[in-house]
This record gives sequence, structure tokens and C-alpha cells, in this order.
Amino acid sequence: MPELPDYPRFQVADDWVPILVERGVIYAEMGRFDDAKQDADRISHITVDGAVGLNAQCLVRGAAGKDMEQGLDACNRSVDRKPHVAETYELRGTIYFKLGRYRQALADFDAALDRKSSLDGSRFARGVTKLRLGDTKGGNADIEDANARSASIAQSLAGMGIAP
Repeated sequence: MPELPDYPRFQVADDWVPILVERGVIYAEMGRFDDAKQDADRISHITVDGAVGLNAQCLVRGAAGKDMEQGLDACNRSVDRKPHVAETYELRGTIYFKLGRYRQALADFDAALDRKSSLDGSRFARGVTKLRLGDTKGGNADIEDANARSASIAQSLAGMGIAP
């Protein structure tokens, strides 16, 4: 990665955070977990907002399916700092799902959707979670609704291990 330009800290964060997040997820999905963690660490060091860095830590661990308890800790700390951010609940719900803690995952997907009803990933994941908990009717309804809103959501989440 090239050296970060000499901009004020907030400027660097605005410019580089989305790039590092996306690249970190790609690294995680490619199995390059050390590179993904390195990008998440960089985010933590260049952002003024600590919750953004914590979300990055949570995201790459959830996407990679590694160091999940550390990812869960990062998510919890982010929720404590900014409990109104829907995407953090979605990230934490994904980790809970991957850990097989479906009731906690369901609570987080519900919390994400309560805060931001347009999160199709949360809606789809909530449906899959409901299926795992035995709620076939509710699970299928959420999955159908998410698929109607986003044609690629099922494929996207299947890549993260969330599929009926």
C-alpha cells in the first residue's frame, strides 16, 4: 500500500477508510487474514472516531470467520460508543450467527432493522437466523422480502456463510 499523504487526520480518514475497509473484506474473503487485520488496524490508527476503527476490526473478523471473540469484543465496544449505528448491530449479528449464537444474532438483526429498515443484509440474515431457530414462516418471509429488495443479497451473504 502506498504511504498515506500528509493531510490532516480527518482528511486521511475520509479518503482512505472506505478503501481500506473494502480491501480488508476482500483480503478476508481471499483467506489473507493477516492482511485484512493490518488494514483494520490502519483504520483504527487514522480515524478520529474510535467506533469506525472498532467496526473495521469487527468486520474483517466476521468476514474471515477468524478471531471471532476478538471481533465480538470490538463490536461490543463500538455499540457501547455509538448505540444508534445500525450497521454495527448487523456486523455483531453476523459474528453471533457464525458462532451459532442464533438468539443473540436475531436480537442484533432486529436492532439493526429497528434503526435502519433498509438494511437488506440484516433482513436476509434475520430470515436465515429465524429458519435456524425453527421459525420457517417468519424466516421465509424475511428472505423473500430481502430478495425482492436486492437481487444479489443472497449471493453476497452466502459468501459470508449466511445461507438457508
